[in-house]
Amino acid sequence: MKITKGKEHVGEYHKSANSLRQWCKVCGGHLLTAHPEWKLVDVYAAVLPTLEFKPGVHVNYQNTVLHLHDGLPKQKDLPAEMGGSGVLLVD
Repeated sequence: MKITKGKEHVGEYHKSANSLRQWCKVCGGHLLTAHPEWKLVDVYAAVLPTLEFKPGVHVNYQNTVLHLHDGLPKQKDLPAEMGGSGVLLVD
């Protein structure tokens, strides 16, 4: 992933080595979270207005306060490939 414009306006917060959060210093909007250990970058769908967003799974669903009945798989925590249990919850 590469930021091609406005990089000087991007702030970064390292909550942990696994979570490098980036936001816009001008408007405060969330941009992305990089996860170097997993070679993964979460880009928030709202920052890509032309992207047709099609969610595929809910993660960390065991602690949800808003139950979604949308037919998508719900992971108890994270997929096993990302260090979680890989346990799917019943919708």
